[in-house]
Amino acid sequence: MGDVWVSVLGPMRLRVDGVEVQIGGPRPRTVLALLLAAGGHVVSTTTLIEQLWPDRAPGKAENTLQGYVSLLRRLLEPGRSARSTARRVVWERTGYALYLPGGSVDVYQFERIAAAAHAALAAHRPGAAAAMLDTALSLWRGRPYEDVPEAPMLVTHAARLERIRAAAVVDRHAAAIALGEHAGAIAPLTALADESPLDERLWELLALAQYRAGRQGDALASLRTAQRHLAEELGVDPGERLRTLESQILAQSPGLGGPATRVADETALPTGRLPVALDEFVGRRAELGTVAELIARHRLVTLVGAGGVGKTRLALEVAQSVRASSGGGPWLVELAPVRDAGLVAATVARALGLVGVDGVDLLTDVLRGWETLLVIDNCEHLVDATAEAVAALLRYCPGLRVLATSRQPLRVAGETIVQVEPLQLDDAVDLFMRRAQVFHPGTPAGEVDERLIRRICAVVDGLPLAVEIAAARSRVLPLDRLADGLTGRLGLLTGGKRGGPARHRSVTAALDWGYSLLEPTEKDLLRMVGGFAGGFTLDAAEAVAAAVNPDPGTQVLEGIGNLVDRSLVMRGPGDRYRLLETVRQFARHLQTPAERAAVQRAHLRWVLEITEEADRAMVAGGAAYWGSRLEQERDNIRAALAAAQSFGDAVSGLRIGSSLMWFWYRWGAISDGISLLRRFLDAAGAEAPAATLARARFALGGLNYLGGDVAQAHTLMTLAGETAAQAGDQVTQARCLGYAAHFAILLGTPPEQALAEANRGARLALATDLDWVRAEATASLGVVSGLAGDLDAAVSYLDTAWRTALRCGHEWVLYSASWALIKTERARGRARAAADLGAAVLTHLSRSGDQTTWLMVAHTTAGALAELADTGAASDIPAGSDPARDAARLLGAVEAMSAEIGFAPVRTDPLDAPAVRRAVAAALPAGRFEAATRAGRSLSRDDISRILARYRL
Repeated sequence: MGDVWVSVLGPMRLRVDGVEVQIGGPRPRTVLALLLAAGGHVVSTTTLIEQLWPDRAPGKAENTLQGYVSLLRRLLEPGRSARSTARRVVWERTGYALYLPGGSVDVYQFERIAAAAHAALAAHRPGAAAAMLDTALSLWRGRPYEDVPEAPMLVTHAARLERIRAAAVVDRHAAAIALGEHAGAIAPLTALADESPLDERLWELLALAQYRAGRQGDALASLRTAQRHLAEELGVDPGERLRTLESQILAQSPGLGGPATRVADETALPTGRLPVALDEFVGRRAELGTVAELIARHRLVTLVGAGGVGKTRLALEVAQSVRASSGGGPWLVELAPVRDAGLVAATVARALGLVGVDGVDLLTDVLRGWETLLVIDNCEHLVDATAEAVAALLRYCPGLRVLATSRQPLRVAGETIVQVEPLQLDDAVDLFMRRAQVFHPGTPAGEVDERLIRRICAVVDGLPLAVEIAAARSRVLPLDRLADGLTGRLGLLTGGKRGGPARHRSVTAALDWGYSLLEPTEKDLLRMVGGFAGGFTLDAAEAVAAAVNPDPGTQVLEGIGNLVDRSLVMRGPGDRYRLLETVRQFARHLQTPAERAAVQRAHLRWVLEITEEADRAMVAGGAAYWGSRLEQERDNIRAALAAAQSFGDAVSGLRIGSSLMWFWYRWGAISDGISLLRRFLDAAGAEAPAATLARARFALGGLNYLGGDVAQAHTLMTLAGETAAQAGDQVTQARCLGYAAHFAILLGTPPEQALAEANRGARLALATDLDWVRAEATASLGVVSGLAGDLDAAVSYLDTAWRTALRCGHEWVLYSASWALIKTERARGRARAAADLGAAVLTHLSRSGDQTTWLMVAHTTAGALAELADTGAASDIPAGSDPARDAARLLGAVEAMSAEIGFAPVRTDPLDAPAVRRAVAAALPAGRFEAATRAGRSLSRDDISRILARYRL
């Protein structure tokens, strides 16, 4: 398919493969616009016809509609044969959906960048926010759908886009003020405040800009004007922020910044984006200046050289002196633990704190306006994928610079290559002596034989890693024995036995020499722990060692301790250990093919065991611990899955993927789970055991539901249940029946049919005699009962499920049943009880890492607060609270957090969730609703808990 770009923020424009294409008459444009506005969701043919021809009979219009769809397919997929399946305008059971990447549509791109900018502003990064907002606002060429005939759906969508644009404009002024550009913000903010006199945020920003410009009197006058408007039109006093600002202005608080004072940019804040070195940088003064000058003049500089030569340390020292104009940073992206080339963009995004950004296109969208430096470290094992990502970033993000370290150039246009050489001998001696002081503190310089140290440093060619290892060895060996042993060992490795350049042989010699000093059992242990990625615990090392060699002859604890002493293994945070990447590669190099395969298989089995243990513990009170543990083991899990793929072991891949469902489900890694499970299911075909296939399909169905594809979730869950029945797996079958019934009723299945399936699942669960299965099945029955309109039955089932889950420790059911109870209480007209329960559940969820459930509960609780404001008696509304405003603030928080992780509650609750926003919007005047929603976008989970505490009964 060709590249497509659709623009509707102004007159509609369509480009295919860079060439502008005429869409045709007004009705084809309307069809395309309606599908775009649906955001990838299906628009039924009935809806399309009603929007196009309100007074026309459906039967007479369907043929015409099909003609317009055929035209759009030809335009969007040039060259597609008539018989091949359409991939962009797709028929989905009841209607059509338009599938285009987010970077192909200006509306999608604008919303995504604006949300990221708002999050950056809330995180006190105004420079990054300003750059992103300039990019987002530049996409507007006029009114949305300007030349498309009006249709009700488009009018609504256009109004929503205008509101988001207005919020983005205000955010841009807020960023300008934070960056010290307050004088230029006064005039536009004055005009905006005159247009929206009830928007408290506008008055706050205007007064702040006036005060910082030295106009204290004008600032106070603006605040009093705001007070007058609020009193006359709404009968309310200004909010706490305006009152506090007035007091600070009167007191000339230093915290506000005075006239001509520039607020410090985010780059001045302590960020932790680069690791802080714990030892002194030695030598390389000339290289520091050279690389700093090059990165100032060139957008891509790659430091190349042998492992252990000090490329990373040099890059970090250079980066410490670089200041970013926007986007924060500099940023360190560590690629050493990454094995999958498809994860390069996601790893860059993760290092920058961008959650849910998992592709190069989306990454370039977000970074388009940034002016910062990325240090991309250890990319030689992913050189092609890294080169592709870096080329795209540099092409589309003109303010971005990249300083890379690798053993080979990236071969990207515009790349400047710096060969990092070993240390000069004097610097190497200085490094040795400084590091040796750690082991011999207080030793007078005159008692150190510098001649022997120079000999040692010369033998290892001044490679920093080799010098530091040698310095560490001086703790246990006299310098003369150290020099003699090192020299002798290197003599055995000259003459090309190792191959490659001299510096490569030198670092191998240094590591090989350190390896030769180990006991045989310690050598075995070093080669074995080389199979871990991203660190390991003692328990993990013991498990893998026992599988590789059941009679190791030494305790792993003692062996790891010795390896730490010899600087071959590093202590990490907590109880974790790690290997320097050079050491890990060295250890892997020493493995024979048979040993490497044995280590990989043992590591795969260990990952399989811990993930299956996590799966069992997640439903038995261990969700918090195992969620954190699996987060730590992400790199090991990826390495194990890569090994399973290389071995053709799809069954192990499916078992690991199935066991991670709760982790992916609750901690927001939904797209990772879907991709992985699909890949292994395709590889396994029908050859895997039926029970394994059933659990994998169950997991994939659950993740598809969270991803918003309810139809696909229902298909997978139904198939999983049938497969489980064939395998005699009552546990999985019972779970599948309940969830499939839930998805079915969301898709329009008659309630009685869905209830019958949910009841069958509950009966099967009862027969398993497992509380956690009973809890899930009963909760599903309660959800389906509520959706079917039997509220009393729903309350009974959900209460039973909640109590059962509490007894066995199944946290997810505790929270999901509570979520369903909140919905049921709302349906029964008990808004205060629903708000109370929502406040309690969100307080508990705030202490966990569960992201998706928190968002779903928060979204529903916003609806309860709106209903409380609308129907609650005075006695139901706590003193001093404003449930309508709090509902809008909660909704804003949900929208901001959803944008960060790529999960939207409205997609997983299509029957009830859309009504929540309408109810909240109806509870407030438009200006107050927008202001409260904007204010909510900056709130944290703890902020929400404090706000909701007043609604507890």
